[in-house]
Amino acid sequence: MRISRVVTIVSAVLLVSGSVLVGAGAASAGDVAPRSCDLTADTVDCARADLSGRDLRAYDLTGAVLHHANLRGVVHHRGSMALAVLHHADLREAQMRRVDLRSANLRGANLSGANLRGARLGPHPDANTTRGTRDTPDCAPNCSGADLYEANLIGADLGGANLTGANMNGVNATGADLTNANLTNANLEGADLTRADLTGANLTGVNLTDGILIGVNLTGATLTGVTWDDTFCPDGMQGPYPCPTNIS
Repeated sequence: MRISRVVTIVSAVLLVSGSVLVGAGAASAGDVAPRSCDLTADTVDCARADLSGRDLRAYDLTGAVLHHANLRGVVHHRGSMALAVLHHADLREAQMRRVDLRSANLRGANLSGANLRGARLGPHPDANTTRGTRDTPDCAPNCSGADLYEANLIGADLGGANLTGANMNGVNATGADLTNANLTNANLEGADLTRADLTGANLTGVNLTDGILIGVNLTGATLTGVTWDDTFCPDGMQGPYPCPTNIS
């Protein structure tokens, strides 16, 4: 009876020790969990990996597979995530000034509080080519349903971007290029779009409550069903609505 108890205790200790060792090994394997990935591979596949808080500036993430990845708080200033698959990725508080996101798929991604000042999200010239064995996304970036709450988009290149249904509540997009962007049903409540270029943009159903459009170019923009409550128009006046489509 006593021997049996000793065996049981020793077995339990070994089991716990083994669990600790396995956990430590996983944590040291490039600090990537719950699955490891090689950030130096020709085609990076880090889908569902935990890269939160990492400094990624040394890595070329062009065409990387990063869907559902935890990228919260990563640093990737001036880096490239062009053509990357980032749908449903967690990019909250990510520091990505002047990052190249052209033709990246950001559908359903969470970029709340991210710093994308000067980022490039327009169409990439290689969007219709093949990278490795995987087809790259085509046309402009797909940011439909993305959560961009209070993101810093100052001077960002969003020309031609698909931002259908995106949550852009409180974003700072001062001077951003949104020419021909599709913002259908996007939430831009409280957004600062001062001097942004919205030429030819589709703003159908957009919520611009408390938005700032001072100096904005709305030439050719579609304004059907826009919510204008207390919006500052391009001429600096609150109303009459709809806002005039140019400031001349």
